Amino acid sequence: MRTPLPLSQFDSEGRHDVQVIFSLADDIVWVSWPDKEGAIALGNYKAVTAMMRDFLDQSDLGERLVKRMAAD
Repeated sequence: MRTPLPLSQFDSEGRHDVQVIFSLADDIVWVSWPDKEGAIALGNYKAVTAMMRDFLDQSDLGERLVKRMAAD
């Protein structure tokens, strides 16, 4: 199994305590974990980014609904 190099070893806030590493090689998105061997192919870039965007949109909607319910 080929292990692609991570694009970045820093999280979104610039910390180095990364729990999951996403990598891109030959239009395939891979996921790996620090201190673990190998990587898992998630799929092509277009499909994976669409899934991630959908997940983030759903999470955002859930957070807004929870806040609205708490305010009522």
